[in-house]
Amino acid sequence: MDDREFYGALGEKIRYYRKRRGMTQQELAEQINRTLACVPKYEHGGVAIDAYTLYMIARALEVEPKIFLPDRSAGDTAIHFSSEALPALFRHRRLWGYNYKNHKTLSISCLEVDPDTFRATFYIDYADVKRPNSYKYVMPGAIQSEGTTVKVYCINPVIPGDFMLLLFTHVDLTLGRNVGLCASLTMSYRYRVMKFYLSPTPVQDREFLDQVLMFTKEDLTYARKYRSMVF
Repeated sequence: MDDREFYGALGEKIRYYRKRRGMTQQELAEQINRTLACVPKYEHGGVAIDAYTLYMIARALEVEPKIFLPDRSAGDTAIHFSSEALPALFRHRRLWGYNYKNHKTLSISCLEVDPDTFRATFYIDYADVKRPNSYKYVMPGAIQSEGTTVKVYCINPVIPGDFMLLLFTHVDLTLGRNVGLCASLTMSYRYRVMKFYLSPTPVQDREFLDQVLMFTKEDLTYARKYRSMVF
């Protein structure tokens, strides 16, 4: 399915929960600090909605942000996925992720994927991969395979506006280059994009990670292209 169909289905949910709350489009616009003209566009799928705006809409409508994500178990058929569409890497139920939060600090995460329901859970900032509960944060979300890319989108249920968005290309995954882009917000709500490496097993070789996570000129061009990545 294309982006128009995806955002059309998302807009229908926004309109439904807004009306259920007895809220006008003007009132919703004021709640999320947007102009009145934006809300009809959101509800008709006319524009893409970034993660933070979606979070603000959910808060204004007093619903969980995840309610806007596709849920096959709840009978939501607006978006159709198949497990065969996922590259082989994402059929592993547990993946280890690596990225640099800054020039010196390496962050280790664990991504749990359910290829049957397309649900994903992100366990972030592991202190020790041998200790299952040594992570700092948990973000629930979903995985989507569309066109030539795979997206994993997770929202922090504790910190307002915090999210993680991973973007990988099918070509790189097929060739075993398990490196993609990771977009998130900093604590000061600044947008940042980093390289992200996924592995079905923990990686001990720091020199290897330094090499694959180093930004090249091509990476910077690609990151600028997707600086407004949305799901």
